[in-house]
Amino acid sequence: MNREPQLRLVESGGKPAAAGWLSRLRAALSSKRPFASRYSRFLARQIAHDYSRPDRGISLAFSGPDCEVEATDATMMLAYCLQSELGAKVLLVDARLRPGVDGFTTRLRLHGLPGFAEMLQGGASGGLALVRPTSVPNVDVLAAGNALAAQACDVAVLREFIALATRDYSFVLLQSGSLLDDTRNLSAVLQADAVFLIAEENLTSMESLDRSRKVLADGGLEDAPVLLTRAQ
Repeated sequence: MNREPQLRLVESGGKPAAAGWLSRLRAALSSKRPFASRYSRFLARQIAHDYSRPDRGISLAFSGPDCEVEATDATMMLAYCLQSELGAKVLLVDARLRPGVDGFTTRLRLHGLPGFAEMLQGGASGGLALVRPTSVPNVDVLAAGNALAAQACDVAVLREFIALATRDYSFVLLQSGSLLDDTRNLSAVLQADAVFLIAEENLTSMESLDRSRKVLADGGLEDAPVLLTRAQ
């Protein structure tokens, strides 16, 4: 059965690391059709139109209330489309201080390597040195790192890191864990220019989306678009 997630915006959210990640992601999706559908390519252009700035890159945070695997697929596919469709330079950041079952770090086989947690502890400029290329040109990644290296999200350091990264990258995509599982995730996503919630059709409940929206609203963010993923 073909299983290619299709995204749509439903509301107004050295050596290359892990060579061949795109082909492995294609295989994981079990899709016999082209990896980037016209829907995800359109979404990349829509996001570029709505959020890009002429003076620097844009930072976007993504959080799935209860669908981490699908959120990972969706965000990685968006990164691929931003690069292939727009020629953009993209940085994937695994910004989860409590990594779950999936994520950029797992998908790209970067376990045990220093990354986001070490950046929070050691400083923003040092964090840039931990960025690794992937096998897709102009798509780089910062792994999650060792969560024990940073017990809290130092928002000042993260804000500085984003400012530095958006000088070199057109898009910085931060992957957050569920806002319902760890309060540190809220501190992280609020440092981005925009926050998207990712929901899987027929799986993510409206209750979890509403609770996630409330968490964001309590943090001062009233509008978080929802990206709906659909496997077929």
